[in-house]
Amino acid sequence: MRVIDLLNADKLRRLRLSSPHQLYGNSTILACVVLLSTVIINSCSSNDQSINNTPNRSSINLSQGTMDEYLISDGDIINVIENTQTIESCTSAIEENPDDFKAYYGRGYIYYTKGDFNSAIDDFTRAVEINPDFEDAFSARGCAYNKMGEYELALADLNKAIEINSNKCMFYFNRGGIFHEWGDFDLAIADYNMALEICPDYVKAFVGLGAAYWDKGDFEHAKEYCTTAISLSPDSILAYYTRGLAYHSLGDFNTAIGDYTSSINFGADFAKVFNNRGRAYMSIGDFRSAIPDFEKALEIEPSMESAARSLEHAREQIQE
Repeated sequence: MRVIDLLNADKLRRLRLSSPHQLYGNSTILACVVLLSTVIINSCSSNDQSINNTPNRSSINLSQGTMDEYLISDGDIINVIENTQTIESCTSAIEENPDDFKAYYGRGYIYYTKGDFNSAIDDFTRAVEINPDFEDAFSARGCAYNKMGEYELALADLNKAIEINSNKCMFYFNRGGIFHEWGDFDLAIADYNMALEICPDYVKAFVGLGAAYWDKGDFEHAKEYCTTAISLSPDSILAYYTRGLAYHSLGDFNTAIGDYTSSINFGADFAKVFNNRGRAYMSIGDFRSAIPDFEKALEIEPSMESAARSLEHAREQIQE
């Protein structure tokens, strides 16, 4: 079984109490527009020495590191961020005006990008205390809570952001990401679709749909939504990668290799894209092409056991 059934309420309760790294592994792509990770069982577990060439995607994040695009949506706030680019300058603005909620928001954003999520949460909290209708700060704090594994609090903040302003597609996308991470793919799909009702060309929502349908095992729909994303954004790293997963799962290994390669050519540098392309090469018997992909995956993520076993197997096949 590849995909863990997390829709049962008791399992969902346990998920909320578990370590995100235990459930998902370490993501190689930085998070939030909310982290969208696939909850799967690795096809080669630590006790399984066999080689399985099916796609392996224990964690995927659809933001591709573009946190600023999603936390900052108000033009005035963008100006604040651009004009106060350091923690020190934001702090000076706060000292001059302790009720400057935009400065708290700006400093919180900077803390977030530095990985100081506790400080980010403190500043976003101060921003909403000063301005209780500041929906972007609720959304941003939800992203920070999500990074801390506080999924209940993250969901509450996204719900609040939507309550204040139900016309921002990113809020539905972020909430869909939380549902996606919980394994409730149907609720995630509903929110991604709601985002598209507001923003019909919202590329990341199409990629989110592709990822959610892939997790559900509906590879045809996954392929279709990612194709739409690519038509709107021809250099979308994660659209190509996720469509590659769909083709791979459908047994179309050559097309999967093409999509993985496009993702890499556009800048994908996470271990799983190389590992999965290597597996696709192995599926067509091209062990020589597979070897450098497994080597690259291990260079990026030395602890990836499945890549190490696949590399050993590919080398053995060449020597025979």
